[in-house]
Amino acid sequence: MKRADDLLLALQRYSNPSRAGQMEQYMKNRFPFIGVDATERREALKSFNQSNPWHPDMNELRAFVLSCWELPWREMHYCGQEELYRHRKHWGATILPLFEHLITNQSWWDSVDYIASKILGHHFQKHPGQIRPAVSKWLKGQNMWLLRCSLLFQLKHKTQTDEALLAELVEKLASHHDFFIRKAIGWALREYGKTNPEFVLNIVSQLEMSGLSKREATRLLNKYS
Repeated sequence: MKRADDLLLALQRYSNPSRAGQMEQYMKNRFPFIGVDATERREALKSFNQSNPWHPDMNELRAFVLSCWELPWREMHYCGQEELYRHRKHWGATILPLFEHLITNQSWWDSVDYIASKILGHHFQKHPGQIRPAVSKWLKGQNMWLLRCSLLFQLKHKTQTDEALLAELVEKLASHHDFFIRKAIGWALREYGKTNPEFVLNIVSQLEMSGLSKREATRLLNKYS
């Protein structure tokens, strides 16, 4: 898509090969980087949008995001997901498969966590009837990144958190072998512990879970209990 190609050219003006190498190393060399840090990237994206204003419909937005995702450079993936969230008023009830595609392609914790907490979190608050069917499908499919999303999409929901669902997911995934799932369990519980520390304390005391999950879950409990 031309807009994605033009945005890539705009980002490449900020290219820093030395920084790119550091960013690639930090991300375990899973993606090539242009070498644009977060502040510069957001400034470049804002400037690009000001110079190239657009008001996409859902099909145009989808095409743009997928074009960003097809490119190898990680900064383009960041721009794609940020533009997707910026235009969230255009989302409809049928957009979930796009989110699942982004989660399961070009996957690593940085993009997955943004999509889980901001994009899925917002979408599911608008369409709560989709939560249980989606999570059930993800549990059956056992894609690690979708499982992580099932734990993290409620990070910002605070008092609107579905406690029963969170407890159910923690119980089902507590014995999972993967670091990213164990870490997500702890993160989800730690974050909700700011709202309801007693709930988190009860889960941690009643369930067998990894030391990593337990440490992450209880790290701030004294502050909020």
